[in-house]
Parts: sequence; structure tokens; C-alpha cells
Amino acid sequence: QSSSSIIGWQGNKLKLLIEKIRPTFVMISLGTNELFTKRIDEYHGFVKNIISQVGELDFVWIGPPNWKKDNGLTEVLQAEVGQDRFFRSLDLTLKRAADGIHPQWKEYETWAEYIAQWLMTKSRKKIIMKVPRLEELKRKQQGKRK
Repeated sequence: QSSSSIIGWQGNKLKLLIEKIRPTFVMISLGTNELFTKRIDEYHGFVKNIISQVGELDFVWIGPPNWKKDNGLTEVLQAEVGQDRFFRSLDLTLKRAADGIHPQWKEYETWAEYIAQWLMTKSRKKIIMKVPRLEELKRKQQGKRK
């Protein structure tokens, strides 16, 4: 769900979605809309609620792609989720779009590549993937058309 928030997933919303879809792995990427919350202490409970909704499923939480230091949300997420299930996007330098907030379109690809590398090497539940570069994909696609 786009334009979502950690608070927006309280209650049983995620649990019900998981029961409906029945995934084997869950990737959560929430927090960008709350990077500068003044209610940071409350977020420990909010994050715990989301984790409890995931239940026994393997999951990772992809931290927000901060454009500047947050009010402690990254630390709350990492503390509650655990270092081996939390990808710290804060540590990346991504070029920003004209709004100064969102990454440029090309930078989303870079972000995804960093996440994929982390999933394969450092996450609790490692996922083996082939992560093709976009340019390689384009060349292969053009070769098939000829």
C-alpha cells in the first residue's frame, strides 16, 4: 500500500492481509512519512504491534530512505526489528528528485540493489537472487527483438 504509515498498520490490518495472501516471506517498508515524528517513544509499541501481526513468518523491515537525519525513528526500528532483519537505508546516499525528498528514479534501482545484496549476505533469512543490472536487461531485451 503506497503512502502508508506505521500508525496506519496498527490493529490487525497486516495480520488479515497475511491470512488472505498467505505469503512465505514479508518485506515491510514503512516509516518515511514519520521520520520527524515528535512522538518517537510511542513508536516502540507501534513497531512491536506490526511485528506481532507478522507472526512466525520470516520478514525484513526496509528502513526509510532518509534525505536527512530523522528524530530517532531509524534507531527505534533497528532496536525493535533486530539488526539482521532491518536494512538501514539511512546509511545510503541517494540522489534526490526535484522535491529534495524522494530519490531520483534511477536511485530507486540503486536502493533495490543494496537491499538485494543485504538480503543475500546479511539478513537473518538469506535469499539467493540474481540481481541483474538494468543496462544488462535492456541489452538482452534488444537482442531478442532482432
